[in-house]
Amino acid sequence: MRGIERIPWLYDLGMALLERLGMGGWRRALVAGVRGRVLEVGCGTGRGLSHYGAGVALFGVDPDVPALRRAQRRAPQAGLAAARAEALPFPDAAFDTVVTSLSFCSVDDVPQGLAELRRVLRDDGELRMLEHVRSEGTLAGRGQDAVQPAWTAVSGGCRLNRRTEAAVEAAGFRIDPETRIARGVMRCFTARKAPSAAGAAQPQPDIREVGGEPGEQPAGDRRPGRPGERRPQGEHQEDAGEQRSRHDGRRQAAAGAPAPGREQEGLEGHGGEDQVDDAPRREELGHGLSS
Repeated sequence: MRGIERIPWLYDLGMALLERLGMGGWRRALVAGVRGRVLEVGCGTGRGLSHYGAGVALFGVDPDVPALRRAQRRAPQAGLAAARAEALPFPDAAFDTVVTSLSFCSVDDVPQGLAELRRVLRDDGELRMLEHVRSEGTLAGRGQDAVQPAWTAVSGGCRLNRRTEAAVEAAGFRIDPETRIARGVMRCFTARKAPSAAGAAQPQPDIREVGGEPGEQPAGDRRPGRPGERRPQGEHQEDAGEQRSRHDGRRQAAAGAPAPGREQEGLEGHGGEDQVDDAPRREELGHGLSS
């Protein structure tokens, strides 16, 4: 059975409605003030890619090629590749910011996915997440548990009852309480690496390039950097006042955005308009990543 997240036009229709009901405000709050080299993991059909400001070197990954083709049309400036969160095709410490938006509910191996996010993030970088979680209410939480198997099948992979915040901290991050926005089952927050956490394993990625031929260089500066690259220590850093200003802006962007009654998160589905060879094209991981 093809779940909702496997049908891009149906996902887009549902998300358009949710964005009118307030999801758009959550998305804007998520990326307010983002700068530098940014990776969005689970970008799906690209509905969140338009919210990034000018000057951001934007890159996105998703396991579904047809969904990524829609995302490329929405954000032609972004460099996109097909890959799973559990096996990201980038060198260590390649990004200033890693973003997830309604996607980690569909990641099969959450600890491994978070370990990969941590690996590709710079030590002074930010992990920004917008996700739904298991309800803190006893009755509502039990209801999510009860419908979970059926909902996962209908949606095509979404899990309603994940405790994402606890998983993030168990993976070696610390959530900044000043950035945390919680309404109903929705959570939006910034996390940073905890210095004492152990490094993550580096699995072999499974990559399929989206758009262009093998060896073709994406347009613009969308490249997260080569392995071992060290940038100037002061690049993309900011003082505490600037951080507070960005955090205040995120809260203002989310103000008045009610938690939607029913989320259709992480729905990166298969569309019928694009015919794509499912066989992956493997290349050197350095392709498109050198500066």
